[in-house]
Amino acid sequence: MKVSQQVEAGRLSGCWVKYDGTIDLEFGKDEVTFQADETQLRNLVARLSKRIAEIEEERAKAQIEDE
Repeated sequence: MKVSQQVEAGRLSGCWVKYDGTIDLEFGKDEVTFQADETQLRNLVARLSKRIAEIEEERAKAQIEDE
């Protein structure tokens, strides 16, 4: 049986990759722990990099408009 749940955790306050490869995401006193294989990690990095590039682009456009 597959069980899934979506949780609104709030603002990310910390993150860790443990020696065993477990990833911990902290949201204040709450924590999400998960395992990911190399392919999943590469996919996550690609998505995060794309999002960071979008944020930088939006910031640059806003700065040009303010000048």
